[in-house]
Amino acid sequence: MTSKPRQVEELRRMLFEVFSASTRRKLILLVLGTTFASVLDLVGVLAMVPLM
Repeated sequence: MTSKPRQVEELRRMLFEVFSASTRRKLILLVLGTTFASVLDLVGVLAMVPLM
């Protein structure tokens, strides 16, 4: 009975690895997109500072 949960755990880990690989790419794209947007906002704010 001790080997059964281990198999389930390994299967779950494999599924998690597969899913996390695809979701990790999406997360990286999301993070890159948000950081790019925030950097653009920051540059815009810094560009507006001398005009004030």
